Parts: sequence; structure tokens; C-alpha cells
Amino acid sequence: MAAPKTATLGLLSSLGLTALLAFAPAAHAASALKLKPAPKDAEADRKGPANFKAPTSEDDVARDVAADKKRDELIDELKTIIPKIPEGEKKADLYFQLAELWWEKSRYVSLQEVKDYDDAYSHYLSAKEKDEKTAVAEPKVSTRRSDAYRKEALKLYQIILKNYPAYPRKAEVLFVVAYNLYESGSKAEAIQNYNTLIKQYPDSRFVPDAYVQMGEHYFQTNDLSRARAAFEKAATYKDKIPGAAKLYPFAVYKLAWCDYNAQEYQGAIEKFKGVIQYQDTQAANTTGQRDRIQLKSEALKDIVLAYAQIDAIDSATAYLHEKGGTRALDYINKLAATYFDTGKFDQAIRVYKQLEAEAPTHVRAPAWQQKILLAYDKLNKRDKVVSEMKILVQNYGPQSAWAKANADQKGALAEATDLAESAMRELVQDYHQEAIKTKSVATYKLARDIYKQYLETFPDTESAYSLRFYYAEILYALEDYEPAAAEYAKVVDLDPKGQYTQKAAYDTILGLEKSVEIAKGKVKKHDLADATKIDERKAKGQVEQTRTIKIEKLTKETEELPIPEAEQKLIAACEKYLVVSPRSKDEIVIRYKAAFVYYDHHHFVEAAKRFGDIILKWPNDAWSQKAADLSLDILNTKEEWLALSDLAHKFHDDKRLAPTGSEFEKRVARLGEGARFKYVMDVYEKKKDLTLAAIEFKNFVTTYPKSENAPKALYNSLFIADKGEQLDLEIAAGEQLMRDYPKADPDIIKLTVPA
Repeated sequence: MAAPKTATLGLLSSLGLTALLAFAPAAHAASALKLKPAPKDAEADRKGPANFKAPTSEDDVARDVAADKKRDELIDELKTIIPKIPEGEKKADLYFQLAELWWEKSRYVSLQEVKDYDDAYSHYLSAKEKDEKTAVAEPKVSTRRSDAYRKEALKLYQIILKNYPAYPRKAEVLFVVAYNLYESGSKAEAIQNYNTLIKQYPDSRFVPDAYVQMGEHYFQTNDLSRARAAFEKAATYKDKIPGAAKLYPFAVYKLAWCDYNAQEYQGAIEKFKGVIQYQDTQAANTTGQRDRIQLKSEALKDIVLAYAQIDAIDSATAYLHEKGGTRALDYINKLAATYFDTGKFDQAIRVYKQLEAEAPTHVRAPAWQQKILLAYDKLNKRDKVVSEMKILVQNYGPQSAWAKANADQKGALAEATDLAESAMRELVQDYHQEAIKTKSVATYKLARDIYKQYLETFPDTESAYSLRFYYAEILYALEDYEPAAAEYAKVVDLDPKGQYTQKAAYDTILGLEKSVEIAKGKVKKHDLADATKIDERKAKGQVEQTRTIKIEKLTKETEELPIPEAEQKLIAACEKYLVVSPRSKDEIVIRYKAAFVYYDHHHFVEAAKRFGDIILKWPNDAWSQKAADLSLDILNTKEEWLALSDLAHKFHDDKRLAPTGSEFEKRVARLGEGARFKYVMDVYEKKKDLTLAAIEFKNFVTTYPKSENAPKALYNSLFIADKGEQLDLEIAAGEQLMRDYPKADPDIIKLTVPA
């Protein structure tokens, strides 16, 4: 049986079977704003050399299972054959083949052990969430089986080295043993074996691979001097040993990273360029094309990091355009992202603006604009933040040219909207918090403007309710009272049961009170300079509690005055507050406030009705009886007889307001009766409704049978019924008059209703 081919180990090692982990540059602080991230930059997070491991798939898993089954069959076969083979080169070959199979078996089983651990850990977490007390014990990774297979492989490699010193493939065995020792954790012994290979077989095709593996070891331990020496040595074999040329670009790639980590950035750039140029010259060679393309791509990504360190924007973008092909913008985007991540915000802005100018309809353009906005924020250039925010909304909003160009990219459109919304929301909240801390009017104004733009652009988002409330708070703090009141009112309308609704409804009243006082000249509005300090969290106080009223001179002819718009809004705000805050401790004050507005502008009847409702609800209030007299007087003067009668009766029936036998009780009783009689007289005299007048006079007698006006009312009913040819009603009124009021003075009765 032929020995397995292991020449591919050289290529595999060059592409990173060992971890290609670099020592990354120091990380810089991220943006303080916790914004929703932009669409992920290509390899934006990688700071060290690329790891060239190939991806796996479900098909790979299925093939691995089948290969493992075949491998087990070959192992059993070799274990049976080897004891029967005489000592010699052929037996050594079979040992080598069996060792390789054991090593491959150990790697396969190791992957299974990791999977078993992952499954067990998921079960552990699930059980812990359900019942922490009875959760299963936290699992640990078991490498028992893979370790056993690995030992079998190493034992066989050592047998070959010990028992077959003249074995023609000894150099290959030394390399494989060194490689496998390193993988199993015996790194010092592995390095020793690589050195043995190099010394004993300097012309072996495995020597360049050995230098690469040693270079990787020293690179990972940050021994850049030894790493550089090893990679340089590997690169010298390009034209010396057949097949070594494939290692050359990888060795140069790692040398570039040695320079980078040593902060020799120009040297790193030249070496990355060398890798890219070498790979381009090999384009005609289709062998290993995938690896060539991958290494070139990684070198293009990584040269960006070196360019970013020397701030060579123009030369970097020119080179990336030249070599990047269809992915040139991706690499330039990485350059901008690197500047941003390392705190070089001016450079980041410049590159992002270049990208926008070059590709204004690119699917990632909104993300570029978002980064420009954040970069200006980091530079504390507040005026630029606002202007760039407008660009973000205008250039990448639903109606923008960008949106039309990307109409078929539904995900991109949604992402652009989300980016703009989240950027504005997080940014304005950050500025608002800063304003609260610093009390700076300038910062408050900046937050105010961004809140305004956000709410105009995104009025229906989940955050709009709370952000509108915060916007109103800033407006109030800046003494823009009427606009603040308007925004508070919108908060109430957005969610009548929301977290801030009752406070917003109350603050609407406060804002309108201030606005009215300013309009009347009672309070002066301050022109707040940017340097002024204000305290948004300072208590706003209470709605005006005073219920004293200046008694107006009132006649029947007193005309109503127009109510100014701000005071109309104040009335509406009071009514809205009473809806969202029923049974509030401020209810009586709020109700009086609306009534006073009507009274102050001579809307006396409406004011009287509102005073009456308040009095009936709070009859024991100290101001109630005084207000009751005022209400009754208003209705009496304005000859609102029916309203006066109804209100007087309500007052009379509430014994908390009008105790039995009190002068107030007697007064409202007389007032209610007289007003009702006058109301019926108006029905006859002014409305000329004979039928209704006759009925109402009859009803008056029913309600007030002992009134001195009762016989008058019956006579009027009789007279009107006769006039209206309502015989039944006329007879009934006449009979009741004769029966119930036989002593009534006919002359007095007849004078009541004019003929």
C-alpha cells in the first residue's frame, strides 16, 4: 500500500494551519454614543494578520463523517498488515501512513469533543434558567479520546525516526512530527525538531515550511526579531527549491506584519505592496488561484491599516483604486473606518466625504454619512453636527435621490431609515444629558434643534412620545412657553395613558399661563444668551392657586369680549388635564382657571355655568357660596332665566351649601321660583309659542303650588289656551284655578299676561 501524499502539508501550513494571530495595535476608545451600528464593514474588526482557514459547511460535515468511517477501515487494515511486513523502507512507509491516519483521527474526534461540549453547555444553561437549584453541573471539555489518538500518531512518528534512520522521507517525518508536536502543545520540542530538520536536510523541500512555522511561533510570542529572521529565510527559498515559490508571498505578508507591529509602517506598506504585486504577476498561473486571490485580498485590507498610521490619504486611496478592482470602495471604506476607530476623526471625515462624492448612491452611503456625523460629534464641532444631521435626513430619507436609486433594496432603505433615526435619537439624548449636567443654554439649543428635526422626520416612531416630552421640557427651560405647551399637548394626544401624560397635561397649563402673563405684560420673557446657565430640573411651580376675582360691572347689554388664542388654548388645556387626570388634587383649581378666563372676557353665562358645576362638586369649599352668589347674579342680570332657575334649584337641594332654614337657602328658593316664572313669560312674549307657554305655566303650578305666582300662572295658562284654541287645556286650567285658588284677586291675575 502506497504511503499517503504529504507534500500538501507545505501549502496547508503556509495558509495557516497554525493560528495566524498577530499582536494587534492598541485599541482606541469607541464612540460614547451607543448607536445602532452601521452595516458591518468588510473585516473592519480584524487588527492582525488574516487567518486563512477555509470555511466549513453541512456538506463538509457529511464528507467528514464518511471520511472518518473510511479512515477507521484503513487503520484496521494497516494494523493487520504492518506486523506481517519485514523491516525496511516499505514498513516505514506503512508506519508513516498509519501515523497520519491516527493524527487525522485525533483532529476529527477533537472537533466532535468540542461539539459535545457545546451541546452539553447549552443543556446546562437551559436547565439553569428553569431551576437554578437543581441545574446540572457545569460541563467541561473532555479531550481524552483525541489525546489518545494523538499519542498513537506521535508514537509511530518516533518509531520511524528511531528505527529507520536512513528512511528516505525522514525530512518529511521530522516536519510532520514537529508540526504535530506544536499542535499538541509541545512547542519547545516542536521548534527543536524544526531546527533539526533544517540542519540535517538543508535542501529539503520542507525547510521553507519549517522556517514559516518557526516564524509563526516567534510572531505569536512577539519575538519580532526572530520572527522576521525566520520569514526572511523562508522567502529566500523562492527560486532555490521547487514548490517553495508558493510560500514566498505568505512569508513577505508576515514580514509586513512584523514591520507593522514594530511601527515601521512605511516598510509594512512596501511589503504589502510586494505581496499584491507578486500575486498579480502570478495571475496567469491557475494553480492555487483561490489561495492567491485570498492572500491578495487580505494584503489589500491590511495595507489600509499601515496607510492609516502615516495619514497618507491621497496615496492610499489612489493605490486602493488601482489595485482594488471592484472592491476598491470596500478597501477605502476600511481606511475611513480605521481612522474613525483610532480616533483620527478629521481624516475619517475626509475619506468618508470622498466616498460620498464618488458613489453618492452606494448602498452604504447612509452609513458613511452617519460616521461623518459621529466624527464631528467626537470633535465637539456642534454646528457641523447639526448640518450633517440634516444631510443624513435629506440625502438618505425616503424621498431622496439615494432612496430612488436603491428602490429595489428594501433592506437598505430600512437600514438607512434606522440609521438616521437611531443616530438622531441617541445623539440628541446624549446632548440633552450634557445640557442637564452643564446647564449650558448653547447645548440646550443644540438639543432643541435636533429634537425638532427628529420629530418632524420621525413623528410616528416608538420613541417619538418620550422624545417629544423631552423636547417640550427643553422649550420650557428656554422660556419658549407657548411652543412648549404645544408640544406637551401633543404628548397627551399621543398616549392619553402614557408615562408622561399627566405631567405633560399639567405642564401644558403652566406653559400657557406663562405665555398669557407675557402677553399681558405681567412677566418679561428673557432673551437667553448661549453663555447663560439654566436648570431644566428646577421645579416649575403650580398652576395659579388664587381664586379671587375682580367683580365686573355687569348689565344685560354687556357684550362678550373676544378670548385671545393663547387663553382659548389655556381653557382647552384645562379641560384636557381634567380628562387625563380625573380626581386630581388640582381639579378645583384647574376648573376655576377655565371659568375665570370666560369671566374675564365677559362670557358671563358660560362662566356662571362653570362656577355652578364647581360649587356643586365642592360645596364646602371656602369660596363656594361667594361664587354661587356671583353665578346667580350673572344669570339674573343676563336674564338667563332657565339656567338661573336650574342652578338655583341645584344649590337649594345641596344642604352642604344651603343648610335648611339658612338665609342662602331661602334666597335661592325665591330666585329659582321667580326665574322659572320669568322663563315661561319669555316663552310666551318672546318666542310666541302658545302651546309651550300654556303647558309651562301649568307645569310651574305643579312645581310651585304655594307660590304667589301660582294663580297668575294658571290664569295665564287658561288665557293662552283659549287664545290658542286648546279647549281641554283651557278647561283644566280654569277648573284648577277655581278649585285651588278661590281667593285669588282677579284684578292681579288679569294683569299678568298682556292681551
